[in-house]
Amino acid sequence: MKHGKNSKKHSYKQKPDANQLQRQVMEAIRLHQAGNFQEAVAIYERVLAKKPDHADALHLLGVAAHQTGQHETAVQLIQKAIKVSPKIPMFYYNLGAACHALDNYEAAIQHYQKALSLDPAYAEVYSNMGNSFKSMGKIEKAITCYQEALRLKPNFADAYNNLGTAYNYLHNYDDALICFQKTLTLNPTCFEVLHNIGDAHKDQNQLSEAILWYQKALALQPGHPEVYNNLGYVLLAQGKVREAISCFEIAVKQKPGYAGAHSNLLLGLNYLQDEDPMSLFQQHLAWDIQHGSGVTNSSDAWQCVQSLDERIHIGYLSPDFRQHSVAYFIEPVLKVHDPVRFKVTCYSDTYETDDVTQQIKSVGCEWRDIFGINDSKLFDLIQADGVHILIDLAGHTANNRLKVFARKPAPVQVSYLGYPNTTGLKAMDYRITDGMADPPGAADRCHSEKLIRLSGSFLCYQPSNDAPEVSDLPVLNTSGTTFASFNNRTKITETVIRTWATILNLIPDARLILKSKALADTDTCRQLVKQFEDCHVNPEQLELIGFMPFQSHLALYHRVDVALDTFPYNGTTTTCEALWMGVPVIALRGISHASRVGVSLLTSVGLESFIAGSVDEYIQKAIAFSRDLAVLSSIRSRLRETMRNSQMMDAKTLTRSLEQVYENIWASYKNQPPEKIEHPSKF
Repeated sequence: MKHGKNSKKHSYKQKPDANQLQRQVMEAIRLHQAGNFQEAVAIYERVLAKKPDHADALHLLGVAAHQTGQHETAVQLIQKAIKVSPKIPMFYYNLGAACHALDNYEAAIQHYQKALSLDPAYAEVYSNMGNSFKSMGKIEKAITCYQEALRLKPNFADAYNNLGTAYNYLHNYDDALICFQKTLTLNPTCFEVLHNIGDAHKDQNQLSEAILWYQKALALQPGHPEVYNNLGYVLLAQGKVREAISCFEIAVKQKPGYAGAHSNLLLGLNYLQDEDPMSLFQQHLAWDIQHGSGVTNSSDAWQCVQSLDERIHIGYLSPDFRQHSVAYFIEPVLKVHDPVRFKVTCYSDTYETDDVTQQIKSVGCEWRDIFGINDSKLFDLIQADGVHILIDLAGHTANNRLKVFARKPAPVQVSYLGYPNTTGLKAMDYRITDGMADPPGAADRCHSEKLIRLSGSFLCYQPSNDAPEVSDLPVLNTSGTTFASFNNRTKITETVIRTWATILNLIPDARLILKSKALADTDTCRQLVKQFEDCHVNPEQLELIGFMPFQSHLALYHRVDVALDTFPYNGTTTTCEALWMGVPVIALRGISHASRVGVSLLTSVGLESFIAGSVDEYIQKAIAFSRDLAVLSSIRSRLRETMRNSQMMDAKTLTRSLEQVYENIWASYKNQPPEKIEHPSKF
């Protein structure tokens, strides 16, 4: 039919040509694989503008989002692609990868399993599924996945690399290194395996070797934040604190959201002799601004705290419910908590469980294994449990969950034990200490938390049941005094070395035993000896020892007359162990918590005379006590019994003090709106 001159013309949209769209997608894939993300994304978006349900474009746009860190967007896009084309294994494979990046490992595994149901021979899926199992702490399942990937694809370099990391988790370093070397044979320029070989050496305290491999990795990918973080860790272990801090700073600069590296930076700053407390405080506040302040869920965070159980519900959260210093100080508290007034739940973010873990579990508190649970799910779990007061036992130490605390999962949150400084979090209400470690005044101004000072020591030490007996004073059977420090190498600063060197120079027949894990590394020992030699110390006066089994470590005190504490970061467990073995410790009183723990511990057992107010006095005390064998013998013979009867080992009194704190701060919370709570400073 012809239209007349004045006939109205009908408009219509031309249906997009499927072949043309597919050609555009193929061109985008080429650009995508070449690294031209923006151009590829632009084409995917143009295709979707013409055909919103184009499965390949949705999927590939999701992959691009995942590769650029937009993991939630990736999940949404790939799920749309799956709705259009539900039978494509690769879609589920990449959806699993995006979920893994969001720490949603269970969902990732479900998607990987769906991919395998569609393609049972998909080796890459098995390798990635192994990564998700590994992240959940299910290492044996991870190994099974990697081995299946290699059965399907024998020259699969990534699977060998992943299998090596799993063996590394199990401390099976020989097999790990075999896998890593196989990876290098198949892919000599694999950056990840160079990093992982460094980790394997790091975990064996082969620090110098680890540094070499990290440097090789950085030669391939300069500025890589994870490598710089681990390099910083190794340098810190070697006592190269300023170099380590520089590495952590680079990691944080390269990856601003890298909370773990940022925490390592803060921890490192505590070791510096001349760090200004107020400056350090400001840097802790900066961590909260970067990683915490914007995520507090205060509007609905405490909807679950009411229950038929009228007891106050206390939650202790730690990655260190294992053979670790924190465990030695929290276990005696957990043992004597009043079950009538308090319900106690331990949230254990501990992968490497051991006999100490089982010992703490047997105390009878409720127990939650939270390793591998992401922040969002952990937040929900704590809420669902109805915790009233949540206690952080880690601070800015390894594997902390401060980002969860920043979300405020409990109405009242408290920092205790694990870290010698403020967390910097607005969401952390209190920090428990004592007046000796944190005297009123300056300490209060350098904390985001309100300080609660217990009347006695804030610590309760629980010694090993099978610790060796105390020996006679060794100097009575040798030609000179033996000093020692079993603190980690990081704490032995240049100032400490100069101070100890002065003592050794003034007492030429004295010896100094230094023991720490880092000293298993030959180059680390050589560097330390060189620093003493530069201070004119005869190397024969030094004895450096690496890792020893625990009982042998304690028995080593049979050779020690006087222990020397480190500064500005004092020992804690090491000081308690020395005292338990009858060995007094000379400590330097500082201005921060880290440099005053020695004051708290020595005061608790009546050894105030071993506390020095200056470096000169520290040296003088070392010389004076080395000559007063009668005093050293007397102290050695009675120190263990003194400790047994001291505040330091009075778990019931300390725990009753803590419980009074918990009752007071909970009453304060319940009786006033949160923003108007009057925070008491002492109980």
